[in-house]
Amino acid sequence: MLYSERMQDSVRISREQIDKTTFAIASLDAKQRHAVRETLYRLHDKTDGVLYRKSCHHALVKLWESGAISEREFHAVESAVFSG
Repeated sequence: MLYSERMQDSVRISREQIDKTTFAIASLDAKQRHAVRETLYRLHDKTDGVLYRKSCHHALVKLWESGAISEREFHAVESAVFSG
């Protein structure tokens, strides 16, 4: 799990923490892990290292809707990032 100041709306995170968090989600295969990391990296870079729950949720929903990840992985990633 990642450190977050508040479980609510945002978390400050490094790329290394994104890597560690996605690696720890056993249900992600290599292709899914790569897709999730690239998505989280883009969000991370846009906001100077802060992931916002709402934008992360929308980005992960797009991955889910495109078939890149399943509903299970969607929930696992969101939970791993935002529950501190």
